[in-house]
Amino acid sequence: MTLNDIFPAVVIVEYSLYFFLLLCVVLMAFLYLVYRLWKNKPKGMAYYLNIIESALHTDAKQTTYRLGHYGKYIVKTPEQQEKLTTLVAELKPFRYVPDGTLFTEKTEKKLRVFLQGLRQKNV
Repeated sequence: MTLNDIFPAVVIVEYSLYFFLLLCVVLMAFLYLVYRLWKNKPKGMAYYLNIIESALHTDAKQTTYRLGHYGKYIVKTPEQQEKLTTLVAELKPFRYVPDGTLFTEKTEKKLRVFLQGLRQKNV
């Protein structure tokens, strides 16, 4: 049986599945980039101060390491940088004490004054 029509049959290629897959890949790439940017966004100074202060009462060793690591994120002026450098140098012996050791009262007071000064100046 033959089809007697004016025009011959036309083959139509369907691309909607390919467009859907491409759209899914682009959407997944976009969501991945948004996630990476959100995860690596810079945090505020208060965030880093809270991290340092969280270990202040429990462990001198962790506080010393955290102050050395996060200190560059919390200082803004050269005077603060100088105070941080002297404080980190003063706390260097606490890096080698056993875990759970606490600061002396004098050292803890210096550290508290430094952190409170940073918190008040950069509010």
